[in-house]
Amino acid sequence: MSSRAPPSPHGGDGAAGIRGAQGGAFGRTRRERLRELLLSSEDGLPLDAIEKILEANRSTVINDLEHLRLSFRHQDATLLMVPPSCGSCGFTFRLDAPKAPSRCPACKSRDLTQPIFKATAET
Repeated sequence: MSSRAPPSPHGGDGAAGIRGAQGGAFGRTRRERLRELLLSSEDGLPLDAIEKILEANRSTVINDLEHLRLSFRHQDATLLMVPPSCGSCGFTFRLDAPKAPSRCPACKSRDLTQPIFKATAET
């Protein structure tokens, strides 16, 4: 006899439950916490600091940042991004969307600064 939970009518195996999918402290989603974090930051936060605070991997954080960037268009807020630059040749990346490049396209160096993200609410 199996000890697994029965399938959930909402998809998945039922073991994680709705709360597990939401995650976060006090029932807030990871994206809600990210929004609050970026709006409350005075100088912005580097990508690696955001990863540690949210306890999420890089690709998840980048996807969440892109989602916020698009949703901010409808919320009188703006996601500001300081692009990474190469420490070897000085190349500065152009960021239209949140990214975390791993190498400089000009000199192939991996000595890159972290992108920094901040949100501002227009009043």
